[in-house]
Order: sequence, then C-alpha cells, then structure tokens
Amino acid sequence: VPVTIVMPEGTPFAKINGTRSHGATVVIHGLDFTGSTEEAKRLEAEKGYVFVSAFDDEGIVAGQGVCGIEFLEDAPEVDALIVPIGGGGLIAGTAIAAKAMKPGIKVFGVEAARYPSFTAKRAGLPPVCTGQTIAEGIAIKAVGDIPFGLANALIDEVFVCEEADFERGVSYMATMEKTVCEGAGAGGLAAMLANPEAFKGMKVGIELTGGNIDARMLAVVLNREMVRERRLLVYRILGDDRPGMLSAMAAVIGGLGGNIIDVVHNRLALDVPAKGAEFDIMVETRDSAHADEIGEALKERGYELRMG
Repeated sequence: VPVTIVMPEGTPFAKINGTRSHGATVVIHGLDFTGSTEEAKRLEAEKGYVFVSAFDDEGIVAGQGVCGIEFLEDAPEVDALIVPIGGGGLIAGTAIAAKAMKPGIKVFGVEAARYPSFTAKRAGLPPVCTGQTIAEGIAIKAVGDIPFGLANALIDEVFVCEEADFERGVSYMATMEKTVCEGAGAGGLAAMLANPEAFKGMKVGIELTGGNIDARMLAVVLNREMVRERRLLVYRILGDDRPGMLSAMAAVIGGLGGNIIDVVHNRLALDVPAKGAEFDIMVETRDSAHADEIGEALKERGYELRMG
C-alpha cells in the first residue's frame, strides 16, 4: 500500500531517513505538526488519499494499546507506567489496556513545558505552545479529542518537564543504559528523574517511545549534560602574555588529572592588560568536586581565575 507521511520542518534526519527506508514517501511541510496535518488533508482532497491521524483515531488508539498489554505481560509486577503525551493516542491506548488488565496500576503522563496541551485541556484552558523543544515527537499544540476523551479519567497525573529534564533523560539512557532515545522517547525517564518523590517505593515501567535523534544532536545533549555536571567546563584565567605561561597552567591542570580539550587566547578585551592575556581553557573533569580542586589549585598558584 503506498504511504505518504507528512512531517514538519525540523524533523530529525534520522526519522526522515528511517521512514523512507521502509518505502514511504516523505513530504516535509509546515513549521509544526499543525502545518503538516493541514498539508496531509490537502493531499487527501487533491489526490484522493485516505487521511490517517497520528493519534486522533480510535483504531490508532487501540493499536497503541498493545504497548500497555505487552508491557504488563512482560512485567506484571509494575505499580505504575509513565507515558509521553503528544496527541494522546499512546497514553490513551496504554491506560485503557493497562487498567483493564491491572485495575490498581497508576498511569502517569509527561509533557514538554513548551507544549502542555493535555494539561491545558484538563484545566479547561487554551494551550500556550511555542518554541523549539528537544521533545519534538510530542510537540503537539492540540491534544486529540478522541484520545483525551478516552484517557482523561484514567490518567492519575501528568508531569510537565523542562528542556533540561528531557536532555538529562536522553543523556542518562545513553550513558547508563547504553540505549539511544530521542527527547520525547526519554520523556518518561525525564519525569521520574525530575520528580523522584512522586515515584518513591513504586516499581515503575517507562515506555521508551522512540530513538529518532540525529547523531549531532545526541552529541550536543551529552556534552551539555557534562557541562551541567561540571565534567566539562571552561576556566577563564588572566595571566601574563609571556612564553611558558600556558605550559605552566596546563601543568597544574594535567597534574591533577584534568584533560584539556581546547584553549582560546584573548588579547584584545579591554579589561585585559596590554601585556596580559585571557586564557579560556576547556577541561574535562571527573565531577564537580574535581573541578573545584583544579580551580583552587590554579588560584593557589597565583592565577586570577575569572570563571570556572
């Protein structure tokens, strides 16, 4: 059966190429999911295609409910499931299936703070959705009426996560679990890491819903998490512009086990003396305590540490 998939601009190349590899025709149109949906419906009218919603369809909801069935078949002991929410199809199907199989189970949702459409609909408010998000897979401005009607009463709580939470989830999956997840795909883990008390004492099942993240973006996310943990940071040092200065600073850093990644000299800043230089030295450390140890050692050697 010929299939045409309409995706918005900014869709990860990994998702586009993966979809094409299965034989689908991919059309890139619109700044967001709304624009893509409008184009899909235009193609339906123009070419006689059958439009299939990604979530606002009872058949789609039923199909996605298989995830909940298989999860509880494999792990019947879980007390709760966490499911990312975009249009609502996956959480609706999961909640219906899971609560039918195990009535006492809790089902939690997670949304991006920039696209809290389900939370807004629950509160009877218009959604305020804007901007880019690493969780583009759930960046939906309006949750589907069908999945919302089916799922609302079954969902125990919806957590709204910030961009840093999603980045942390992606990073944790890659570094600790050796599993590549896109931002939306790691949303369940992001919610749990950001709200540990909410899940205390529970056996929690997390639906990892996708791995469509480009290699470059994955690298950016991993490096940003290193910066947050101060395992990658820049020491900005003011020193004399003379031979051996950089070597001496490098000896201090290397002597304590810091790994120098990059060095930038700045001699033109007006707050730097004419015979001085500002050195931005990017260093990889073990952790925050190690970063502090290196910083203190530099100051003890008489270097003026402006950042780090």
